[in-house]
Amino acid sequence: MADAFKNKDGKAVYRVAVSSSDGVHIDEHFGKTTRFFIFEAAEDGGCKHIETRNVSASTETGHDEAAIAEKFRLVNDCRYVLSARAGEYVRRQLLLGGVTLFEVEIPVKQALDKIIQYSLKGKKSIDRGE
Repeated sequence: MADAFKNKDGKAVYRVAVSSSDGVHIDEHFGKTTRFFIFEAAEDGGCKHIETRNVSASTETGHDEAAIAEKFRLVNDCRYVLSARAGEYVRRQLLLGGVTLFEVEIPVKQALDKIIQYSLKGKKSIDRGE
């Protein structure tokens, strides 16, 4: 599991993988995404895109074992994964690796802000209503 680390100002920072077609909106299914946008969300509210990780295996069906295994590897250093949808198998496997999955369809910036609230302020969810 990738826990928070501290930035140069001593603030907690969480690495977050996002299933997105454009890096702005969370709009892709975990199984069908072709890339993950990796962000760092800091306790002080700062959020930045640090890299994009491309999936090399086929993602046509979303259930290809090699592609799913590669996706787990691509996000295993993240504390959170944000996807529009994901199956129960994916949720369980990520959780076994210490990665929390949230299924949301909101702008990335809004979700990252909610991650900070969730992580540092004890919120129960990052859903729209919270």
